[in-house]
Amino acid sequence: MKNSKCLFILSFLLGLFSTVQLMAQYGVSEVVFVSGGHYGVKGNYVKCYSYNPSNKSLNIFDSIHGNFTNAALADNDYLYIDVDSFLYKYTTGSHQKVDSIVIPGINKMCITGNYLIISRWYPATANYIQVYNKNNFKLLYNDLIVKQACNGMVAIGTNVYVAESSGDSGRLAVLDLSAATPKLAKEINMDTSALNIQDVLSDGQFIYTFSYGYTPSFSTAPVRANAYQLSTGTYQYLPNHPACTNVIAGNPKNPTYKIYASVSNNLQSVEEFGFNTGKNNQNMTAISNKLYTNYAYDSVHDFTYMVSNDYVNNSHVYIVDNSGFNKFVDSFTVGVSTQAVAVNYKITAGIEKEINTARVISVYPNPASSLVNIKCTVSENAKITIMDLQGKIKMEMPLNAGTASINIASLASGIYILSVQDKDGVFNQKLIKE
Repeated sequence: MKNSKCLFILSFLLGLFSTVQLMAQYGVSEVVFVSGGHYGVKGNYVKCYSYNPSNKSLNIFDSIHGNFTNAALADNDYLYIDVDSFLYKYTTGSHQKVDSIVIPGINKMCITGNYLIISRWYPATANYIQVYNKNNFKLLYNDLIVKQACNGMVAIGTNVYVAESSGDSGRLAVLDLSAATPKLAKEINMDTSALNIQDVLSDGQFIYTFSYGYTPSFSTAPVRANAYQLSTGTYQYLPNHPACTNVIAGNPKNPTYKIYASVSNNLQSVEEFGFNTGKNNQNMTAISNKLYTNYAYDSVHDFTYMVSNDYVNNSHVYIVDNSGFNKFVDSFTVGVSTQAVAVNYKITAGIEKEINTARVISVYPNPASSLVNIKCTVSENAKITIMDLQGKIKMEMPLNAGTASINIASLASGIYILSVQDKDGVFNQKLIKE
């Protein structure tokens, strides 16, 4: 009888998970490409392109007098695009420019919650990591500790791991976003096998770091990949990894983490290989011999958008279907020196209608290790319940005015059900404790 009850509860909870997952399903509204043009030429313009994958239409939505771009970022309703020393904010769909701020030396960008994290390089000479409020561009953290220009980054829970262009060893700066004010928690030092990290990717267990083979002063350095294990704080050099001169992007596929990268010294091919719990399970598959410099991955369709640049002529975008054997399915051209690419995920129309008829609960960060914020439209006398997969209640508290913060540090790592209940009913959300 007890076993039957547990099976019933587990089936019920799995059904809830399926509902939540369905309601959170996303589509791709557009893929954004930003072209720098011919650097230094009088009258040069940076051009912003929007590609609609559903009807294969391509249009230019802005043309800005300038010389270069390094980063573009899509965040559901807004786009963030770097042009020279300016960061511009656009609405998606209508592409209206709604805000801008001067930030010299933007290199990479990342958004988690309401935080916009920016890594910087030349012409910046300090403050290589900055954190802004993504809504109003208010500066929340201006780092004074990191002494090297910074590159790629990845957000995991309430931490953001930022690659440093260190000339002596591999180094990651770790931002802590769990408190009211962001702060630099620590720097992770690795040996020279990870010298001058450019890109970082993660599958939640490991942070994969990639070095391009030059120091900040452009002297010779190893060209290697490393895997840093979060749970143990140790790292390993991936000895069978090919020389990686221009890593482009990654694609998390459990239990294998696929990573696509240019691997030859002259950037003449893109290869696919995977890591399983930090080990290199190499499955090399040449996609095409092109000079790829940028890449964006569409996780909804399992497509990749690979940009081929020669910095003189228009850039070519090649769309690759990654399901099964990688193959080209389409291509088109955008402007010269296309250096920034972003995929914008939005709730699909049918799913959005379903969500609008139900109650929407916001739980962030999720996964989380300590503090969890909850926001939900509720009536009076609402409460929050957290229970495990066996249906055992672990925590309870009132939900006043539709907002609450819960410290889940005492919970064991695993999957839980977070339930919001008021007089109108119950809404459930999956919560992952790291």
